[in-house]
Amino acid sequence: MRNWIVLLIILSVTSALGVVATPKIGLKAKNKSLILKAAFEQTWERYPSPDVVISQLIASFPLADTQYIDSTCTSLQDANRLILGDNNVTTGMPLVNKPNSGFIVWYIGCVQKMLKAESTSLMTKWTTDKQQEIITYLGTKAVENCIQRTKIDTEFFKKNNIFSICIWSEFPEEIKKQKIKDQITYLLGPEEIIIDLGLANSADELAEKILAELTDYDSKKDDRYAFLGINGEPNLMQTTQIIKFLLMMLDIIKY
Repeated sequence: MRNWIVLLIILSVTSALGVVATPKIGLKAKNKSLILKAAFEQTWERYPSPDVVISQLIASFPLADTQYIDSTCTSLQDANRLILGDNNVTTGMPLVNKPNSGFIVWYIGCVQKMLKAESTSLMTKWTTDKQQEIITYLGTKAVENCIQRTKIDTEFFKKNNIFSICIWSEFPEEIKKQKIKDQITYLLGPEEIIIDLGLANSADELAEKILAELTDYDSKKDDRYAFLGINGEPNLMQTTQIIKFLLMMLDIIKY
């Protein structure tokens, strides 16, 4: 049952964003030789090795302390080798020949755990030398806009955690869209990749879809992102994590 629930999460995200994706690899996938194959087999078209899958996932959360994350998400071990397509040491062949529901369960679970770890890390690192990195992560223009609109003293801002003051719904549309586009570039890549993966016809179009999803969530305030512990109006940090979750759920189509 849990596997089906997780699969429904993927389908609901892609459906909500209007995505019907055809996984591809390469910037201009015009021939069949560049189509990504659903297999863990040892070919030049194969998926990243299990340790690379893990390292890529960790790299998506540079501000998260791994001490807050389950080790099955940060290291290759018996508990995750099979679902990540690792080779059987006896036969030298992959334990499974393609990603299955077990992989999706692991991926979504780890993304959620890493988002929680990232949130904890952001709160604890605010007054450290990571502050500028955190501002960049939240979006420099968005933070500047928040300071300007709320008339927060810049020095006070630097010394205090004021994430809750920067409410997402209060940002101008152009700031919201630029924030989303910046995250798209960071997590998925340039526009060519967006088109190649079949996510949208342009980065702007994908940003508009995500913005529409955020607007719908803000109006309904349901429990679709309850795992982030959001109560009331989502702030800039919480919305940044929602966007990240949506993009990483879209990114799973490459598997």
